[in-house]
Amino acid sequence: MKLTNIVPTDWRNLQFLVSEYFKQAGYNTEVTKKIQIARGSVEVDVYVKSEFDIAEVFIVECKFWETNIPQEKVHAFRTVVSDSGASLGIMITKTGYQSGAKEASTHTNVKLLTWDEFLEIIKDKWVKKRTKYFLKLVDKLALFSNKYDAPIQNLTLIEKNLYLETLDEYSKPFHIYEPLGMYSSFVKVEDIISKNNLDFDNYESFFDSAEEQLKRSLNFYFDLFHIIEKDRELPEKTLYDMFSL
Repeated sequence: MKLTNIVPTDWRNLQFLVSEYFKQAGYNTEVTKKIQIARGSVEVDVYVKSEFDIAEVFIVECKFWETNIPQEKVHAFRTVVSDSGASLGIMITKTGYQSGAKEASTHTNVKLLTWDEFLEIIKDKWVKKRTKYFLKLVDKLALFSNKYDAPIQNLTLIEKNLYLETLDEYSKPFHIYEPLGMYSSFVKVEDIISKNNLDFDNYESFFDSAEEQLKRSLNFYFDLFHIIEKDRELPEKTLYDMFSL
């Protein structure tokens, strides 16, 4: 299953998306960063730092061209990567590369990727980070999803009846997605999709939909059980625990 159906619309959008998917996979990124190289300074499209890879610094060049990238562009980028001291250079293009361009990157620390190839390479780390955030929502919902564990003794009779009447509806997301946490070593997203007859062809849409359902249930229970504001806090979505493995 692919990571996303999103396709860049222009060069700036390609830069932004590359930076965002790197970030959501656990990297620290900056867009259009000016860096020092052996011959002065240069602005790079996306600057990536890793806290967990052997290659600590990546430089990314984004090409939203309608034609394949020629050899001379790869040579120029390879020089920037070498002079900057970066561990790795990645060129990402909308289309592809001329044969000479591919040869120019052979046996170097420069990787030539299309947009789809970039998404495939980063997919596993992205899914791992997104799952970690997602399971924090599942864990919060666990308290309310079992009538024997939920603090129903604090509810009025009317509230208790409402809880029991709606339990199947609002606890359903927990029971669907909880196996991803409890049995994570052998239950995958694809298994959840298949078992529950869900209609998703990419991970991002799956997680977006699942998180929306989980938050809907959580907000219902927060209101029903009169959970005070400070205890309603949900994990930050935009970072996905960026630097914690």
